Amino acid sequence: MSKNLKLAFSGGGFRASFYALGGYKRLVECKLDQSVSSISSVSGGSITAAAIMIALHKGGSFRNVHDFEERVINPLVKLGQIDLRTKLLTNSFTKQALSFKSIREKCSNALPNLLDEYLYEGIRMKDLKSLPID
Repeated sequence: MSKNLKLAFSGGGFRASFYALGGYKRLVECKLDQSVSSISSVSGGSITAAAIMIALHKGGSFRNVHDFEERVINPLVKLGQIDLRTKLLTNSFTKQALSFKSIREKCSNALPNLLDEYLYEGIRMKDLKSLPID
């Protein structure tokens, strides 16, 4: 099958993340995920795009839906179940308590660290292979 399916994942927080997740899961169910040649994303959709690319980077193509669930869905669900807002605020104030930065700036700086801790495990975009991944 030719690899010419291009995806776009929208923004909108976890709603967008899980919407994109469901769409990609359906592609895996239909065995169309092998046809994906690119994923463009913003904001919440980028969380899912990164989770998919990291799973492909670490373990190659998805063997089936169960494999996709284990490698992508379960980690994203786990991330969605933590009290992210409280963690962001707590980390922002405990690590930078004496800083004069705004609360918004502190939380914005803390989010990448939390995503790394719960989902990305130190893998950076520059470490990822381009699609298609065999």
